[in-house]
Amino acid sequence: MGYTFEFLSADRDGEIFETFKEAFKDYAIDISGYSRESFINRAIKNGIDFESSVGLFDGDRMVGYTLVGTDTWKGRFSAYDIGTGIAKPHRGKGLARGMFEHALPRLRDIGVETFVLEVLQENEPAIKAYEKAGFHVTREFDCFELKWGKIEGEAADTIVPLEKDDIDSFEEALDWNPSWEDSFASIKRIPDSLMIFGAVRDGSPRGLIVFYPALNWIMSIVVERAYRRSGVGTSLVRHLAAEIGGRTTGARLVNVQHDDTGMIAFLDGLGFTPFASQYEMELDI
Repeated sequence: MGYTFEFLSADRDGEIFETFKEAFKDYAIDISGYSRESFINRAIKNGIDFESSVGLFDGDRMVGYTLVGTDTWKGRFSAYDIGTGIAKPHRGKGLARGMFEHALPRLRDIGVETFVLEVLQENEPAIKAYEKAGFHVTREFDCFELKWGKIEGEAADTIVPLEKDDIDSFEEALDWNPSWEDSFASIKRIPDSLMIFGAVRDGSPRGLIVFYPALNWIMSIVVERAYRRSGVGTSLVRHLAAEIGGRTTGARLVNVQHDDTGMIAFLDGLGFTPFASQYEMELDI
């Protein structure tokens, strides 16, 4: 029996997770920290549309998948590759392209105009395959990690807890649109707990930090322009480090736009170190 493609459903989440573990056990980034719940909740965060997501089957066994999220992106209804994985024995046969092409008619039917994905810059075979399919690079991202032991001192500002809806007030302080993974829309979709803090200056929160414990990710650090280079961001990271305590050894911050030299210098000063770089790629469909 040959390979087949099928659209998925939410009740197959266990099967999808087992396929994920098989497909990514040799991946460049360690995925051992993912539980079934955190894997599915990340998909929910990214706007998962199971009916537009595709499973790859060898007989009755799922050996690959493409999970697709949908949302408005740059003013257009768009789709996002939450994750594509294929078990090693089944790679190199054009099956990732097959899953994508299986999804395309459905995506067009529901009004999707753009397909967005992120890919590690070292994954040259995947990049070439995406370019062959018509994708083009739109941005470069750098990814960082921080060991909490490198953070010294206490927050110099009053730090207050914030709610998801409070993050909207920082929209104008963004210098560039966050990646799909870290967008404010994605933050608001997170179904489990978040840690959101604001640093208060002149009576109001002037800086924001968002931490997602399930993935151990800092999803956002934003400081109003008039309060930058004054210790607000440092206060937020110090407070988060104190709150986390010994529960984890560190955290990651993914998808910092490569040309944001100010942000990268700030992270470097705090002891963040780069661990990966990615391309954001898009295709008009």
